[in-house]
Amino acid sequence: MADSNSLFGGSKDKVIETENFTIRGHLLRWGDTAIQISNISSVSIELPHVADIPYHWILILSIAGAWFINDGELTIGTLIASLGIFFFCVICVAVLTGFAVAGLGMQLKIRMDSGDVYSFSFSKNKEFMRQVFQLLANIIETGTTPQTNFHVSVTNCEIRENGAIVHVQEQ
Repeated sequence: MADSNSLFGGSKDKVIETENFTIRGHLLRWGDTAIQISNISSVSIELPHVADIPYHWILILSIAGAWFINDGELTIGTLIASLGIFFFCVICVAVLTGFAVAGLGMQLKIRMDSGDVYSFSFSKNKEFMRQVFQLLANIIETGTTPQTNFHVSVTNCEIRENGAIVHVQEQ
């Protein structure tokens, strides 16, 4: 699991790479983590955020380039400043088109009331990710009971309810 700061806020985005998770009663569990379903504020399918882009390096390259140019080193200064401008343009195009993150695939994002975000990666099957999304949306809409028991196998792309395979239908 990797932590990264959000670009637009202080929330932490936790990327979850897991083979399966379980919904038991009012808890969503995977590995050594359990979250209360009532604390989920939203569930969505999104491209991963462009995280940890070294924006400060663009600024440093541009300032260093300007300093070298001002110091009389035109060739080195122009090269460094051009490199900063080039990286700025590449990042802008990548963010605007989604190109930089599109290769990572879609993620199921669970936002908590606390601001934390759990991102589940479904690299194998995007349609299965939509089924899991619908299952979570249905549970959030209708609530859970202590008898609620789902096992989601990300690896095998199947959802089991009390041992029986379930096919989730959109409402």
